Amino acid sequence: MSDTHLTELQRVILEVEQLGLPRRDAMRLVTQRVGFFVGQQRYAEELSKALKILAGQPAPATGTETAREDSGERTRPGPPREPTSATHQIGSTGG
Repeated sequence: MSDTHLTELQRVILEVEQLGLPRRDAMRLVTQRVGFFVGQQRYAEELSKALKILAGQPAPATGTETAREDSGERTRPGPPREPTSATHQIGSTGG
């Protein structure tokens, strides 16, 4: 299972799936092992992608909105967005 096309998250999910734990426990264990929160939707998406990769099928370029935004993939039609900077912080007076 050391396929180089799998991400670290996908490898960990596949390892945890072999333990046969309930989904909730598996998500908690994966979250602990990778060091960031892995929710139910992302867990299911990454598991599906990993299984398709192992089966020799190309993984789809779908994912959560956050994952698509992070990847730079365009999710909406129209002109490219200009990067924005955060000028306002909660609790600031704006001046």
